[in-house]
Amino acid sequence: MSSLQENTNNSFFKGSQEYKPKEDQEISVWVENEEDVPFWFSFFNGLIPNTRFNITAPSTGERGKQSLIKHFDSVGTDLVICLDSDYDYILQTEIGIQMQDSPYIFQTYVYAIENFRCIPRNLEKVVVQATLDSNPKCDFEQFLAKYSTIVYSLFLEFLENKESDMEKLSSIFNLIFKLENDYSITSNLEQIVEREFQNSLSQSFEEKIENLGCVPTECYLFLRGHDLERKIIEILRELCGRITGLKKREIGQASTNPTEDIVAYQNKLRAVEAVLLDTDVYILQKKSLFTGKALEFFEKIENDILVYKMELENN
Repeated sequence: MSSLQENTNNSFFKGSQEYKPKEDQEISVWVENEEDVPFWFSFFNGLIPNTRFNITAPSTGERGKQSLIKHFDSVGTDLVICLDSDYDYILQTEIGIQMQDSPYIFQTYVYAIENFRCIPRNLEKVVVQATLDSNPKCDFEQFLAKYSTIVYSLFLEFLENKESDMEKLSSIFNLIFKLENDYSITSNLEQIVEREFQNSLSQSFEEKIENLGCVPTECYLFLRGHDLERKIIEILRELCGRITGLKKREIGQASTNPTEDIVAYQNKLRAVEAVLLDTDVYILQKKSLFTGKALEFFEKIENDILVYKMELENN
């Protein structure tokens, strides 16, 4: 944190607003890093449009979640904190309970923002936008449900024995996805799970985790977000490469100026990583893409912010 952030709290920000005209007053929102700004801006600006929010990440020194946890006691109506849940929500850690109990600390509930980007219908939209072709070809819903179901027991074993079983989590991502000719996705996942799973999972722990929203078909929501997104991007690159290759051949066969038209098409394309990041900017507009547990957690974030909005209005 910068020296300014180290020495500020809600009282500081409340005092700084006192002599400002109402239209110039703003709420300070601290996030883990710059990449998180669009996601939280979309929620706050969309749900509380008549209030100005200054959303920033630590500018110097320590960054990330740990730097924000140190300031949990500083929050209030004029200073709020937003962060990824990681495993704190699903394991109901002390930090997780603090985040749930405070009306001024907002969390993702799923592991991280990246997990929201990877919901099936959003991935379909990403492929369409990245290729300018209306057929995404791949059934992401089927793929993610199958992937989640296969890793579920191994993942819960990792959660129950988190301190000693880090290698289990790594094994979930040390796999090879293959995009088949029919656009289905296969992997060596079954063999990895069969090798690593120890059948040591307690039923009471499984029930506790399911009650908190981690279910077999949507387990991907709680896998490490940056690792999940990295594997998904590998698939998207190959898939979009195939689709754009087919599209270029179609353009070449149909056009009287094939070279010029193919170049024009190529120039309109965007990298899948950039399109995927757009999810954060338009997250509220994309609510219709959310289903199942992903929708439930989306709505939990909405509800947390709307409760905060009511407090602001009554303040």
